[in-house]
Amino acid sequence: MADLEDRTKRNNQRLVGLPEGSEGDDAVSYLQISIPKWFPSLAGREFEVMWAHRVYGGGAEKAVRPRTLILSLLRYSDWQVILRACRAEPLCLTAKDIRFFPISSNYTGQRIRAFSPLVHLAKERGIQAFLFYPATLKIIRGTERHLCKSPGDTGDLLNSFQ
Repeated sequence: MADLEDRTKRNNQRLVGLPEGSEGDDAVSYLQISIPKWFPSLAGREFEVMWAHRVYGGGAEKAVRPRTLILSLLRYSDWQVILRACRAEPLCLTAKDIRFFPISSNYTGQRIRAFSPLVHLAKERGIQAFLFYPATLKIIRGTERHLCKSPGDTGDLLNSFQ
């Protein structure tokens, strides 16, 4: 069931860190104009955003952080191009980075979150780490490449690099 839910959300992305209200009244037009500006490698390319909106932020105690913007692209290939550009050219409009994330089912999201501390640990140690769908971590250290399907395997591998 999680795979089916992930497939229905495969063209959707979360945009985290965009200042509140910067999109104005029309988030779709704002994103269609802004995405090619934010990433120079995408200049001249048009993206068809089907819908975009902010999500509930959780109340007044979380009001200091801008709410997440969710968007849906018409084409999966556009989704991939944007994620690649975001990885290659980190976007920073204010003091904070603005990042794009894929949207997945709760089950897949829990599996991905289990790897989160290990990804941060790898990056602190100067080791490249990438998450692949559904929840497989690729670790690159020099010429070595490792695929880890569980957080336990990843922790053991990172500890062996010391």
